[in-house]
Amino acid sequence: MIKIKEWFLNRVKGRIAVSLSANTILPLILLGLALTLSGIISITYSYNDELEERLRGVSKQTREQFYAQYPYEITKVDGIYYSGDTSISDFTKILEQYKAHFNTDVSIVIDETVALTTIRDEFGNPYIGHTIDDLAALRATRAGKNYVNKSGKIAGRKYYCVGVPLYYRGYVIGLVFAGVPNASSAKSVKHFTIFIIILFVIMVTLEVIQITRYSRRVGDNLGHIRAYLEVLTQRQTPEETMSPRVLKRTDEIGDLARYVVEAGNQLKTIIGRDALTGLYNRRTGRQFLDLLWDNARVNFTSLAVVMCDIDFFKKVNDTYGHDEGDLVLKRIGAIMDKYCGEQKFAFAIRWGGEEFLMGFLLSGPQTLKVVNKIRDEVKEQVFVTNNNESYQITMTFGVVTASPAEEISSVIARADSKLYQGKENGRDQIVS
Repeated sequence: MIKIKEWFLNRVKGRIAVSLSANTILPLILLGLALTLSGIISITYSYNDELEERLRGVSKQTREQFYAQYPYEITKVDGIYYSGDTSISDFTKILEQYKAHFNTDVSIVIDETVALTTIRDEFGNPYIGHTIDDLAALRATRAGKNYVNKSGKIAGRKYYCVGVPLYYRGYVIGLVFAGVPNASSAKSVKHFTIFIIILFVIMVTLEVIQITRYSRRVGDNLGHIRAYLEVLTQRQTPEETMSPRVLKRTDEIGDLARYVVEAGNQLKTIIGRDALTGLYNRRTGRQFLDLLWDNARVNFTSLAVVMCDIDFFKKVNDTYGHDEGDLVLKRIGAIMDKYCGEQKFAFAIRWGGEEFLMGFLLSGPQTLKVVNKIRDEVKEQVFVTNNNESYQITMTFGVVTASPAEEISSVIARADSKLYQGKENGRDQIVS
């Protein structure tokens, strides 16, 4: 029976755990993935918007600083750019300061040529004097519009760059660029993405652990209920008690467990008791008698068994009817139950028909005292029928004390033999 119980616990627990996990963890993961993906997209757009705004601000600030330092028209002499008589090459220092402060490369394009820049080629030389080949940048230069390129190629590298037009005397002469390498931009987004993914994994892992633990607890609780019901159907009188942990739950599982236990208790009463007299029936009574005998052997105490029946009970049925006979059985059962209840270890069984069996953890003389009380009270009973006819009954008792080496079935047989001995000798007596 223990193996059956373990099998049910493991089987039900597995089903519930898998079912709950499948119905909670998978949607949670899918939701998490969707939120993570939307978060990454949102962060990417937000980062790009923020980066674009920052680069535009750097470009405008650079242009205003350039205007302030070089107010005169820009000219080109022998490949060198001048503002009036002043070379603009010293402005490179300011560009380097902007680069250090804003962590962006800054370039000034005049006409279609890079005049000043913080960008260096693969050999470490300033990338100046090169003609830009970005058609969009050229169009922006000619149209005097702001310029944005998320993958503009400069010095063999891709840049996220933003440019603003450079005006002199109302004419657009070039662009002021601010930009960061795409690899740097992607690295920043990547760091945000990794952070979100790690956070997602941690949260999902914690949720999965929590859901798994909850699923196992639910499965274990339902497994106990299922095993209890299985024992109930197998034995019909389960000895196992429901787990206190399950009974303490305040949710539907706890309610179910309590209902099951209550149903089990009621079922034990129904199937363990004789419906007419309320005494133990023969099947359940025999189990209790076995337990009582085991207790007597372990504790070296006496066990007395009493077999008894109602004298001439058939005559009661034949004369007054079976309903009257049932009334007699009920009253006899109540008397036996009363006197057995006064003892610490004693009980009465309706053995069959008008025959009863009682077990006592008492010595022979002590048992005889109790049996004499029962016999006397039975004789004092006056039964009155619906026709106002009165009658009384008597009972015959066979009393034996068990020997430690004896089997309980042998003890019952000896008590039965004593009972029939009393019947043959005239009834209404106790034979021991």
